Amino acid sequence: MVSRRRLLQGGLALSAMASLRSVAASKGSERFLVVYWNDGGWDPAMVFDPHFESDALDRGDCSEASVGGLTFADASDRPSVRSFLETWGSQTAFVNGIAVGSISHAKCTQMMLTGSRSLAAADLPTMIAAQTGSSLALPHLVLSGPRYPGDLGAFMVPLSPTMTQTMTGEIPYPSRYSSTGESLTRGYLAATASALSAEHPDPYLDDYTDAIERMSALESAAADLDIDSDADEDTLLEKGISALSMGLSRSLIIQGSLPAYSSWDSHIDNERQQTSCYEHNFEQLLALMEKLATASAPSGGSLLDRTTLLVLSEMGRTPVLNNQIGKDHWPYTSAMLVGAGVRGGKTFGVTNEALVGQRIDLSTGEASESGEPLTAASFAAGALRSFGIETAKNETGITPFTAPFST
Repeated sequence: MVSRRRLLQGGLALSAMASLRSVAASKGSERFLVVYWNDGGWDPAMVFDPHFESDALDRGDCSEASVGGLTFADASDRPSVRSFLETWGSQTAFVNGIAVGSISHAKCTQMMLTGSRSLAAADLPTMIAAQTGSSLALPHLVLSGPRYPGDLGAFMVPLSPTMTQTMTGEIPYPSRYSSTGESLTRGYLAATASALSAEHPDPYLDDYTDAIERMSALESAAADLDIDSDADEDTLLEKGISALSMGLSRSLIIQGSLPAYSSWDSHIDNERQQTSCYEHNFEQLLALMEKLATASAPSGGSLLDRTTLLVLSEMGRTPVLNNQIGKDHWPYTSAMLVGAGVRGGKTFGVTNEALVGQRIDLSTGEASESGEPLTAASFAAGALRSFGIETAKNETGITPFTAPFST
């Protein structure tokens, strides 16, 4: 087993997508990432990318509305969308026309989260945690949803009742267990391993001392992180935000819950299902933003001021309805970015009336005949750069999409 510090020092690949290096460390200092994942493939035309200039695209029963610099599809039966944008629009950016290169849920999910087709690629929150929070007890905390550890599994920790209840003693230790004996033994072994490592550097010893340090931090926080196996979204978010606030984690991901009888994967009855999902989604996002705003960052101030929220779905829906008044899979999607490091109140990326992504200047997000397609790989590279992690284009051929990021 390779220790966390040895993994980084040894230069193992962070991702098959890119060769990564840290730049301007102050950019990534105590910055946090929250990924809010919407599984199934949303319909961007119903909120983010409505193309009101065209009659060829089906966007349901809605009207054109603007909040600040954001234009969106407004509807009376999804009021939480408007409420969210009225409250947080100045810190929110829309990104349209992201090419995911597939209509397979699995492939599109992988592309949106890793920017790569390689199974060795780690996802964005894991890469960011590995580079900016590798010494933390739970660098990337998976509350729910998809995960791609790639070569960086040492930095990804799924939150589970087994982990927390073992720490709190709810799952009992063996009958002969002694907390005093455990403490004495652990202290002795840690001191011995540290002394040996100083004289004879060894990754096993590094790994052992790292594990003891993380164990102590987890034991102190276990009661605050404890969950039941059927914990709901609100509970999971509370625990995840606690982990960020206590300085245990740098990033987390959660898969948004779905309302009854509705799914983002709306091959049938698109308008009803998408409307229901968007309303529920933005209700939950309003609650999430309030939790971030009222939580403290480890070094003081609001956690919201130091957190970037990525609201993502793996694909879009076709521009027109099928014969079951639903919409099928589409290889272009939108994203919503909120919070720290985001150029809010703006829309970036361009699609035509068929919701096909157009060439853009990746530094401005505006249409440009001499520009490049906005791909999931470019999106991922831009997000990494905003956390002080740069992709080397001469090795990857990927231009980072920097337009929506202020750092």
